[in-house]
Amino acid sequence: MQTEIISTKISDLKPLQDKIRLSFKVIKKSEIREVTSRINELDTHRISDITVSDDTGSILLSAWNDDIELLEPGKFFKIENGYVNVFRNSLRLGRGKFGAFQSIEEEFEVNESNNRSAETHERPQRRDRHNYSRKLQY
Repeated sequence: MQTEIISTKISDLKPLQDKIRLSFKVIKKSEIREVTSRINELDTHRISDITVSDDTGSILLSAWNDDIELLEPGKFFKIENGYVNVFRNSLRLGRGKFGAFQSIEEEFEVNESNNRSAETHERPQRRDRHNYSRKLQY
């Protein structure tokens, strides 16, 4: 089980990978949508799919609420303790509640031709850490 945060590149991301550190440039933002919480239908959130890129490829990042304004096109950032999800058979990068974005001064050339979100991925099932699916028989 991975416990420490690892530095990686977009080309090396895998479905359901977590605890990642990655530097990227914001390329462009999609229109902002409003979604309703599954837990509380009175609770709404804003979301935008943001294309981000490093020197190995690009990926869609799902940005929520205040992160949408923070992540400006043309600026460079680092995500700390991020994760990769599969949404509609597409890889997505996310911050999650334990992750953070940090503006960085570093600049680098980006590779937009290797679009990791254009690849088709089936959503893998998360493994049950405690293996509750096995029932003890007495």
